[in-house]
Amino acid sequence: MFLVYDVGYLCLFSDGFTSVFIVENGLSMFLWLGHNLNPEFVEEVFGVSSLAQINIETCVLLELDNPRSQRINQIISKVRSQRSHYIQVIIFHQALR
Repeated sequence: MFLVYDVGYLCLFSDGFTSVFIVENGLSMFLWLGHNLNPEFVEEVFGVSSLAQINIETCVLLELDNPRSQRINQIISKVRSQRSHYIQVIIFHQALR
């Protein structure tokens, strides 16, 4: 069973490519990034200007001082608090699926 959390980022297009989702299955959590994300969102959450600059192999999700970053971290923390074990967050974007 997978649980999907909408992180509150509004899509500008109906195709879903601008979406951000957190998907969790009890063992792992996945932060899925649509390939047409607004660079402002990427900057606010990851501190880089484009998805191409995010190294998903080594990326650590930091809590930066802005509402978007804080909201994603709040959701992750809440899910982790409901589990008896630590759940790793795996970041990937649509272009790499």
